[in-house]
Amino acid sequence: TVLPVAPAGPGPLLPPAGGGPAGQAGPRRIKLSAVLDPTLDADIVPLTEGEVTRMYDAYRSKFGDFPTDDADVSRDQLAAVRQVVQANACLYADFSVWGPFGQRLLRKQTYLAYHLNPTTGDWIRKEQPGPDSFHSWYKAWKCYRTALLLTEACEAKRLDAYSEMIRSFVQQYGEEMWSFVSRADSRMRSEQLDR
Repeated sequence: TVLPVAPAGPGPLLPPAGGGPAGQAGPRRIKLSAVLDPTLDADIVPLTEGEVTRMYDAYRSKFGDFPTDDADVSRDQLAAVRQVVQANACLYADFSVWGPFGQRLLRKQTYLAYHLNPTTGDWIRKEQPGPDSFHSWYKAWKCYRTALLLTEACEAKRLDAYSEMIRSFVQQYGEEMWSFVSRADSRMRSEQLDR
């Protein structure tokens, strides 16, 4: 899916046109698809130092302290979330590419799931994108929660209620049902998450 861009000029999901003077390398370019959502093809528009400082100062003022290291986000992640928020697009983060410590997440997260082949009646083992357990999901969620709070896209109360709902599903149905819970979470966040 490519998000719409206003015809009058670059929209909020597109970086500023141009680059450096001829012969100079332009700024580092990272796609939203590498950091936030594989369906978004635009480049991330970097944040200025002042923007980042204001976001963190507001966070500390509201919550009493800065985010903990394991819940903090990279600058690219924060810029990606803010860009999507400003575009008034769906606030979905694919947890197969999103996670703690930003780009130190070396590869996409995946887990194994079994699917019934209705033709043969056999169960087929298939690798699915996403965190392999609630524990891994919750690590990614904490970072996502921080990004949404830094950009003031959602209230903490609503985010905490959502993560508690996912935890209750795992508690009720067990870790062996994680593949179903994970797919339901991904679908809910990609289709239903609304500020």
